[in-house]
Amino acid sequence: MKETIRIIHITTHMGGGVGHAISDLVIHDTRNQHTIILLQKPEKSQYIDLCIKNNIRVFVEDSISEIKLLIAEADIVILHWWHHPIMCKFLYNFPEVFVRLVLWSHISGCTYPMISYQFANKFTRIFFTSKYSLDNSNWTEQERKNIYNKSNIIYGLGELSLMQQKSDYRLKNDKFKIGYVGTLAKSKLHPQFPISCQKILKVLPNAEFYLLGDIESGEWIRTEARELGILDKMHFEGFVDNVNEWLKKFDIFGYPLNPYHFATTENSILEAMSVGLPLVVLNQATEKYIVTHNEDGLLANGIENYVACVIQLAKSEQLRKLLGIHAIKNVYEKFSFKKNVQQFQSEVNKIVLLESSKINFRDILGDEPYNWFLSAVSEKDKSSLFKHQYHKLSPIFIEKTKSSIVHFARSYPENEMLQKHVNLL
Repeated sequence: MKETIRIIHITTHMGGGVGHAISDLVIHDTRNQHTIILLQKPEKSQYIDLCIKNNIRVFVEDSISEIKLLIAEADIVILHWWHHPIMCKFLYNFPEVFVRLVLWSHISGCTYPMISYQFANKFTRIFFTSKYSLDNSNWTEQERKNIYNKSNIIYGLGELSLMQQKSDYRLKNDKFKIGYVGTLAKSKLHPQFPISCQKILKVLPNAEFYLLGDIESGEWIRTEARELGILDKMHFEGFVDNVNEWLKKFDIFGYPLNPYHFATTENSILEAMSVGLPLVVLNQATEKYIVTHNEDGLLANGIENYVACVIQLAKSEQLRKLLGIHAIKNVYEKFSFKKNVQQFQSEVNKIVLLESSKINFRDILGDEPYNWFLSAVSEKDKSSLFKHQYHKLSPIFIEKTKSSIVHFARSYPENEMLQKHVNLL
């Protein structure tokens, strides 16, 4: 076995959680040599600068011929995937070269963007970022077994050990502060989130809601909160520099997500747990694999039960403290960054012994951007799309970004079918 394995990471960008996860991994895995290729000019350079500072090579490159030369140097190539339109174009033009190619999926793949069996099976090996990905209902049982045998869980997480922890669980100034950190778009948050806040306030008039994240994507919450007469209880803080300090100020972490959300590792949940913040999430998707009910958080069975769980926590300082203390212990055991790096190292040691092969994605993607988009759409959603029944689709399909049809249409303005759907929207 080679002592130092040359690994190339190909990603569309290094923003947000993906940037944090990639940079922390490549910096801490000093056993192997890492190179990063970005397919897009970065809007933010925080994590890129961190990599360069730690002597990690970073290239911004969209030339297939240049990327082919870089890949030729590598023992393993890792593709960081969430069905970004630019990544689709790269896969369509994937160089004809012998390679050990790893799919590292940073979304669940169970809803849109969906991971088809045919796509996943192209890769030498697969890294999922949640056990939930293996629940994919689009696969047959045999396909699930096949994918299970060529995959492992490598979380997309960064170092949590620097988080300062909460010690006081008493309410301050008779206020009950419910915090949320993350995307505020309807594709991520439960569509009944504003109504759930109103129901909480009917029982807990001292409740206050603090929303940290992109204010523009949360405009729908502001609109509905105004209509419900609760806007004065909603605090839109935007992006903040010190999330840790905000988490310590909150009394609980309320995180009711859209049942069709696409996320997996959920660093927001992990950060809240590492601070010792008691949390309420829905008993669904990846959340049920992160939180253990009544031990390190509460799993609510639906949005009505979410309201009940929040009220339960408001009334019990003892329960808030108990869940918070267990959350700290469990998150460092279940989601240890050090163990995650070791698991990654163990995986690449096995992969480097496997045969390399030439891989072509055109038979799966199709020959134009509209088909690229459809390659991650389930048969059920395709039916709604073809009939222009957009109301039956998850909100992610009409987001400005998030690999939506709007995102694809903006990336490929010359494509008539993409533009037709956007116009009908």
